[in-house]
Amino acid sequence: MNELLWKEYVIKKVIKTNELPDKIANSWEVCRKEQLNPYQMTSQTILQMDELSSKQVINRQLIELVKEEAHRISNYLMQSESLFILTDPEGYILWRQGNPRAITHANSIGFFEGSRWNELDVGTNAISLTLKSKNSQLVSRYEHYAVASHNWSCFACPIFDEDQLVGVLDMSTYMQEDVGQQALVQLIVERVSNRLLRYRLDQNQALLTYVVGNDNKSVLCNEKDQLVFLPEELTRYEELFVGMDIREFVKQFNGLVNKEKIHHDSHLIGYKYTFYPKKTPENKYYPGVPSLNKGYQTFLQQVFQAADSVVPIHIKGESGSGKEIIAETIHYNSPYKDGQLISVNCGSLSENLLESELFGYAAGAFTGASKEGYLGKIRLAEGGTLFLDEVDSMSLKMQATLLRVLEQKLVTPIGSTQSYHVDFRIVTASNQDLKQAVTSKQFREDLYYRLFVCPLQIPPLRQRTEDLLPLIDRFCEQNAWQLSWKDKLYQVSVNYPWYGNVREFNNFLQRLYVFYPDQEPTEQAIIDLIELASLQPDSEEPNKEPEISEAQLIMKTLKQHNYHKSKTATALNISRTTLYRKIKQYQLKID
Repeated sequence: MNELLWKEYVIKKVIKTNELPDKIANSWEVCRKEQLNPYQMTSQTILQMDELSSKQVINRQLIELVKEEAHRISNYLMQSESLFILTDPEGYILWRQGNPRAITHANSIGFFEGSRWNELDVGTNAISLTLKSKNSQLVSRYEHYAVASHNWSCFACPIFDEDQLVGVLDMSTYMQEDVGQQALVQLIVERVSNRLLRYRLDQNQALLTYVVGNDNKSVLCNEKDQLVFLPEELTRYEELFVGMDIREFVKQFNGLVNKEKIHHDSHLIGYKYTFYPKKTPENKYYPGVPSLNKGYQTFLQQVFQAADSVVPIHIKGESGSGKEIIAETIHYNSPYKDGQLISVNCGSLSENLLESELFGYAAGAFTGASKEGYLGKIRLAEGGTLFLDEVDSMSLKMQATLLRVLEQKLVTPIGSTQSYHVDFRIVTASNQDLKQAVTSKQFREDLYYRLFVCPLQIPPLRQRTEDLLPLIDRFCEQNAWQLSWKDKLYQVSVNYPWYGNVREFNNFLQRLYVFYPDQEPTEQAIIDLIELASLQPDSEEPNKEPEISEAQLIMKTLKQHNYHKSKTATALNISRTTLYRKIKQYQLKID
């Protein structure tokens, strides 16, 4: 075909299909190299080589799985004039394999890698019908729309990865009908789908293992950017849910996003997304409920001022008052906001576990240690913020080790002789008075002066009862709960001291929602639900007990719970580790 005739063909093709001339021109290059007449070709949409290579890279796992399964029956393919065709969900041929004679016949009609076989291009065919219906389709000989395909009998089957169509596997036989082709294709597709499912499960398991060993503060996605793990601190974003495509959320996120590749056994298994909310002088970052209390608003201003510095901050607050929220506020409004916020509850870990958790350990440092070793929370906080809650529960030995790290800015993992330089901002918290702990020799004085540079005291909820209303509003919004009796709820709630603070109040709202989702309770019913879990002394008791020491209170609570340590710790609003430490501190006999 000469070039003049080709130009005439291009003009007609552009008018008829509205396709770009450069795409059609690419078809001419293929025709010229293969010595084909474009009028005899079935498909006129052909990818450039770089476009085809890109698609093959994206679908490399699918291609490899199909090739492995097809190899099992390669002898069968060689004995018949058949070939396998694998396409992507758009109908572009990614890979083909089969009898050499069948391949030659396929080349004569443009049935090769890079050409598109959807209904718009070639009319009715097995691949296009499968793409449209998402079901297996058989199209034989003259059932094809294109005359060039009348010599072929084709059976196509969709390939799914979970519920997503990822490709189509077609088996085409030249000049004959192969009765066994359907069973073969379906068997291969079933095996490929099962292997994709196993791969997905193994991949998700590897990602979750990565969370346990490395990072539990970032969003983790598989290699298709589908969300697999959502850290608790990001559950405030209601748009995020497991299984979603994270890319839409990233486009709308108001702040900075860092995306890192995660590899396992040299294979890409997913991505780690770290989100840094945007902070402006006019709009500071604060993940809590906006406060109506002037005293708490003043406290927040102090938090913002302290956050803008680099000095250590100590947060004192009653249990449930939101120390974690304040630590997060400090981090994302600080010069260290580009790093990670690493949180450790010192009261929930034994001394040995806390030591390995904070300082990390070398490979094989002790029995049960990971073969790869563990970086440790301090090194993970490099360039960011290390938040130590219940810091007063640390043993004196651990306090000495932490002090050395803060002074030297060096950390040495357990079982290692190598030290690593660290630079992080430290924020600590406690529901106890650190000064009293120093006086009673339970906390090192030198560490106290290292940590107690900028103290912040969280006002308890009972001192800002006007904030009960915003808390109710947020709970109703999160649970799509329509309340016509919100004022009654507020008036009853405002009369209670809420010694468990925001945590206790939210727990009460949960109970209320469970028992009265659609009906209005009486005031007494609301009171009963509050007192159901309240730890405050019964106000109806005629004689108040005199104040007792902490040691006496612990012994009394132990007896009330038959010396059950977990129940006693819960009743006292302290961790089990703290309870054991105080029993030892006061030399209480509990035999």
